Amino acid sequence: MSDNKECDYNAELDKYIEHLKKCEYIQDDRAVKTLCEKAIELLTKEENIIYLNAPITVRKKHNMKYNI
Repeated sequence: MSDNKECDYNAELDKYIEHLKKCEYIQDDRAVKTLCEKAIELLTKEENIIYLNAPITVRKKHNMKYNI
């Protein structure tokens, strides 16, 4: 992707992220898909992310706190 197209792409993503921060609805299906793809791309690079297979069952012992 050329620098100009990359800049436009990032500006468009930033615009949609600002909409989400304001809890505004995004009507463009393509934009929602792009945001999801970018989120997946960023999260897969995180070292503290683990992959689990569904279904996941979380159990709590009586009077014990847990973090999810």
